[in-house]
Amino acid sequence: MALLLEPDPASKCHFRYIHISVNSVRAENCKEQDWMRVDADGAVLPGATRAGNKHHDDARFIQHCQDWLLDYTREHSLTLEDNNAKAAEHKANRFDGCYREWAEIIRSAARDSQNLEQLSDKLLKENNIRLVRRGRTISILPPDRKKPIRLGTLGMTNEDLYRLLDNGRYTESGNLPPEQEQEMHQDEERKYIQWLRLRREKNALKTEDTIAICQALIQDKLHAEGRLYTDADFRELDYLLKKAAYVERDLQTEADKLDALLDRWRQAMDPDLSQTERRRHSSYVRWCGCDPDSFVELQDLRNERDIIRLEMEHIRSVREGLVQAADKWHDRNDILLPEKELQWTISRKAQLQDQLMNCRASRKKLEKIAYNCQRAAMKRINNFEQLAKADKFYRLREEKLQREKELAAQLRAVKKQERSARQNLRDSSRKSAENAR
Repeated sequence: MALLLEPDPASKCHFRYIHISVNSVRAENCKEQDWMRVDADGAVLPGATRAGNKHHDDARFIQHCQDWLLDYTREHSLTLEDNNAKAAEHKANRFDGCYREWAEIIRSAARDSQNLEQLSDKLLKENNIRLVRRGRTISILPPDRKKPIRLGTLGMTNEDLYRLLDNGRYTESGNLPPEQEQEMHQDEERKYIQWLRLRREKNALKTEDTIAICQALIQDKLHAEGRLYTDADFRELDYLLKKAAYVERDLQTEADKLDALLDRWRQAMDPDLSQTERRRHSSYVRWCGCDPDSFVELQDLRNERDIIRLEMEHIRSVREGLVQAADKWHDRNDILLPEKELQWTISRKAQLQDQLMNCRASRKKLEKIAYNCQRAAMKRINNFEQLAKADKFYRLREEKLQREKELAAQLRAVKKQERSARQNLRDSSRKSAENAR
């Protein structure tokens, strides 16, 4: 989009505004003009350059359009202004004030903090700004934003933030010595690794607690003989089964993450790969907070993977024991199962009856509409259009009729299940009365 200005004596502002839009040209929708076939020097352009699909024009075709526009403005003594450039500049400066304000808040808080943990707590408590860390990338999340903003966007780097920490001790002395910067980075990496291990320890504690609760339920409740259990016991068993499944899933996720990390670590040490590939895998290992040259950390991760696999096998066996004990429990205390099955069949029967009633009402309404369309066609009132409508409504009526037959079949099956559930309930009630005597 271009904005042309020229003096206009009839206007109070003495300027006349003319907008010229240079868009892409579709070859199949626009007839090719003479000026599309040549460039600024008069040379014939190839077919692919003349006009292409929208937003896929050749660079020479775009340059030709710009040259023609510049020649036109010079001939008519006009001033050319690019609105796209103005929009890009406005977009770049739109959040400049907010970025400067947030950067100043971070610098001020960093000078009063000893480490990143204190900085994160200070920003969250005083300014409601979250400090987000993902590997070596540090970002902030203001309260009115949904996506984190990196330090680079705010005009800062990680090294600038590290220099501002500890009361700005290193701000006047310029760059830190390489030994201190390396020590600072290693300290942050050790803290990140420690956080990962603490998280894994918490997951392990959750796993142990779940296993202990499940084993207590198996030993104290499920193995008891001659006792009828309540709905609360059934809900507790169902909850523990779900919790055991969640723990197993979380352990599988941790194992998959460790397998992926160890696989990248193995590729980083593989001498058969190129130097570029090995460097790329080493960067991923460092991003995860580990040192690819440390054999001790590698062995620790392997040990953690083995422990997680053992925990997975343990929770899987406990879950299988829960399922087997629950089956025995249901066999011994099956008086509640027929009741629940009967309740489900009754609610399902009511649902199918409502659907069948609505389907029949819709079918009858469609039949009436189709009949009215046929009557209008017989009176020659837009007969072709009315006949087409009648055919459409008759097709819809056939679909409703087919759906009605399916619902009726499902309803018959549910009624049969209801009779069976009532018989099972009577049998279980008689059996429980005999056991009570």
